Amino acid sequence: MMDVTWKAGAADALKGAGFVKRPGAADEHANQSGLIKRVPGASRANIIQGIHVLFNDGDATRGDMHIDYNFWRHGAVDNDDVTQHYNSYKQWYGAIPGMP
Repeated sequence: MMDVTWKAGAADALKGAGFVKRPGAADEHANQSGLIKRVPGASRANIIQGIHVLFNDGDATRGDMHIDYNFWRHGAVDNDDVTQHYNSYKQWYGAIPGMP
């Protein structure tokens, strides 16, 4: 997970880029609400895999983001590790310049 400082209008810009409202649980992301860009081709039932962006409820300029690769491991320490899951990342979003 990465702490992020959001600019005003970030949520609307992300919605315009295909992000949708993401349900959250108080024990996972207390005092935050957010959006998700699901894995391309994922069903609506798969609400976990993809890029998550979260905004603090009291200050929408603060928040965090992460990628969930394994829907059954949400919150696991290694779940958002791009290097460990690079083959999945490439299938979903394409290669990162400079990486094989």
